[in-house]
Amino acid sequence: GQYVSTLRYRNEIKAEIDKTGEEQYRGYEAACTIMTVYLGMFDSDMYGALPYTEACRYKTDGILVPKYDMVKDLYDTWLGELDNCITVLQNKDLDTNAAQDPAYQGDWSKWARLANSLKLKIAVRLLVQDEARAKSIAKAVVNSPVGYIDNLDQDFRFAKATKVNNKDKYDYVYGTGNGLSNPG
Repeated sequence: GQYVSTLRYRNEIKAEIDKTGEEQYRGYEAACTIMTVYLGMFDSDMYGALPYTEACRYKTDGILVPKYDMVKDLYDTWLGELDNCITVLQNKDLDTNAAQDPAYQGDWSKWARLANSLKLKIAVRLLVQDEARAKSIAKAVVNSPVGYIDNLDQDFRFAKATKVNNKDKYDYVYGTGNGLSNPG
């Protein structure tokens, strides 16, 4: 699953921030969480239940064999994580190093909008199973002050970097099959 790479990074970023207390870096943790949810949705669509809540936690919690989370539980987890990310990303004291964010160049309001939009994707997945809840999620998204993606200029394009051509620019090649590890 593609989400595993970003989940591993997210967990390591979180552990480092928790250890050092450098709260200004929580935006990067939130961005990794949003990417993890984004990729996890595709993997759960394909495979169903996934190891998530206990996955990639050997270093911090000694969990070597994580439990599999059912899709309905993943949706609850992801909605909570996305809500938390939106809250974190509204903090004006976050570090905004554009070179560390090839997607939105450290514009945390755009990441918050993406997180809110992903909640709509979850609502659509819930529509047949729990129409009232899906509509409630959609209403909350529409009424959220962070907004949601409603035009191509705000859209998020995920592309795997294949190499760095200088310290601020990435060369992208679509469909290369390259992993999500550091470009280079």
